[in-house]
Amino acid sequence: MSRALRALAFAVLLLAAGVGVGLWSSHPSGWIPPCPTWRFLGVHCPGCGSTRSVHHLLNGNVSAALRHNALMILIGLPAGAVYAWGWARIALRGERPMARVLPRALAWGIVGLVVAFALLRNIPGAPFDALRPPLPAATD
Repeated sequence: MSRALRALAFAVLLLAAGVGVGLWSSHPSGWIPPCPTWRFLGVHCPGCGSTRSVHHLLNGNVSAALRHNALMILIGLPAGAVYAWGWARIALRGERPMARVLPRALAWGIVGLVVAFALLRNIPGAPFDALRPPLPAATD
């Protein structure tokens, strides 16, 4: 078995395990640890709430998924799918890896969006409260 095919098989197995765990537990607060950035520094990183967001998405609760981390659902998952598609092409067709999946301007735009999201979700006040994930005990 080629190296790329083994990597693809491992990724599929990892995805299946994640889906299984996500569907197995309906209450994520007990087994998902808090974000270290939030716990030790008291600020929300761009990824805060991502695990709970994906958990809610796997259980079909799109509104809760968006409430925990909209950026992960709207940007992170599509970007992950593009990355996985690139590896699948390599493994299944024997094609060369893609040097650049996104145009440079779009990639920098996404980086800027992630940085802006990280800054805005830590501003206290009315419009920015919606960007922060709810506390785990209060939502699940």
